Amino acid sequence: MNKENATRVSKTSYSVIQHALTNKNLNCKIDLYDHRISDHRIMSVKINEQLKTSERKKINIPKINVERWIQSVENKLQQSDVQSFEELTYIITGTKTSCTTHHTIKTRTNNNWITHEYLELLKICDKQYVRWKKVLNEQTEMDFKKIKNKVNNLRSKLKKHYAEKKFLEAKGNNKKTWDV
Repeated sequence: MNKENATRVSKTSYSVIQHALTNKNLNCKIDLYDHRISDHRIMSVKINEQLKTSERKKINIPKINVERWIQSVENKLQQSDVQSFEELTYIITGTKTSCTTHHTIKTRTNNNWITHEYLELLKICDKQYVRWKKVLNEQTEMDFKKIKNKVNNLRSKLKKHYAEKKFLEAKGNNKKTWDV
């Protein structure tokens, strides 16, 4: 940040900035840190590559009943005399919201140690397993076992790294150490 662009940040604007940065649809985790030196605040942004996990177990998805929507638009157009484009858009959007239903679906969350690389390797392993079961020869079995071993090694390495990282974060705080 240049001196020309430097600004003073209040608590409300700090939370607004943090909200704007963390609520983007990204495949990384963004943390905003506040380092207080005198009355000026120096902010730093830390970006970590990480799969974004959802905290919710159930989400609502809007679904439109298209046949009902078309029928209700035709009925509204027959009942009223449309003179402008705004009236037409008002009728269409109004009937769209009345024909939309929200369906609740369950979502699952990934563990924090799972990376994109691990998921890709897992897909390859699943495909190789299907090939092995179709062909049933030694070469496909060896290929499957090689990939399966890679997946298992990567999983143990990722879990170990995640546990070490959590333990280092909790270092010095007895409560957090017991949670790890």
